[in-house]
Amino acid sequence: MNANIQDIVYDLYPRPTNGADGQPLLYVRPVAKTVHDSNAIDNFCNETRLLPKGAMKQCLESFLEIATTMMQYGDRIETPFGTFIVKLKLDGDYTDPDQVTGENILFDGIEFTPSKRFKKMLEEKLGHSFVKKEQLRERHTLNDKEALDAILTKCLKAGEVTIRHFSLEAGLGKEAARTYLDSLTQGENPRLIRKKIGNTFYYQQR
Repeated sequence: MNANIQDIVYDLYPRPTNGADGQPLLYVRPVAKTVHDSNAIDNFCNETRLLPKGAMKQCLESFLEIATTMMQYGDRIETPFGTFIVKLKLDGDYTDPDQVTGENILFDGIEFTPSKRFKKMLEEKLGHSFVKKEQLRERHTLNDKEALDAILTKCLKAGEVTIRHFSLEAGLGKEAARTYLDSLTQGENPRLIRKKIGNTFYYQQR
């Protein structure tokens, strides 16, 4: 890999389905060179945009509180970088609308639609070179304890991980990923704690 600061580094992963040659179809994801948290964003704004120290961080915290207050009633939030609205789903398969009541509706996360302005600005700033980080990422098994531990540690840098996210990162099927994550919530000194929001499980460092 020979990447400069303007290049986007990417990784290739196998999908569960195979192509005409019998091999797994591939999908691509960018590899973040750096993770910028709210403190880093605040420092950047202070140093390059002359904003007072802490101003941007407070703005982000205020937006989080205000947006969730407005969105709790199903309202849509429009910002310069996109729109946010509650995402819903049904608790089963239905064909008759009369069979569906409010009790059958579940919270399913947040739908974010980036604005045209946001996408255009980002596209103009993207580097034009794409550099592969490494060879095709291997699919792991539950016996690869050391490899799975390293992948989980990386995932938890964001604070929490879902079964779907971990399965993609580790190349595991969803049931295998669930089995592994659930195993870490058990015992006298569990590594993870699990919480459920809507129909999705989130795993956090204990």
